[in-house]
Amino acid sequence: MQIAREYTVNTVYASTDGERTAVVVCTNDDGDSHIEVRQQSWGGDRVGWFTQSSIRLAADQLAPMRQALGQAGAMPQMVAETKKERRITGERPDVFASHLKVWQAESA
Repeated sequence: MQIAREYTVNTVYASTDGERTAVVVCTNDDGDSHIEVRQQSWGGDRVGWFTQSSIRLAADQLAPMRQALGQAGAMPQMVAETKKERRITGERPDVFASHLKVWQAESA
């Protein structure tokens, strides 16, 4: 599919200089669209930003991807809260995995 138009929805800069992730809507001449998540690097003033790799997502993949990213983003907070709870109750802070709360369960 030849991409006719691109629209950058968001750009997330990494903590490392010269690295970023771009979320781009790509549309062809027939009007078919998809999302690309692009890992990009800065190649200097002469080259600019260039794509190292990309992942193409169809429309039906967006909701599950958003849900997965939300769960992954919540994980550090869950671990920190569990460690805090264990310190308050006097339990060993290095053993916390058994007290993590289940936010979502899926059957096989």
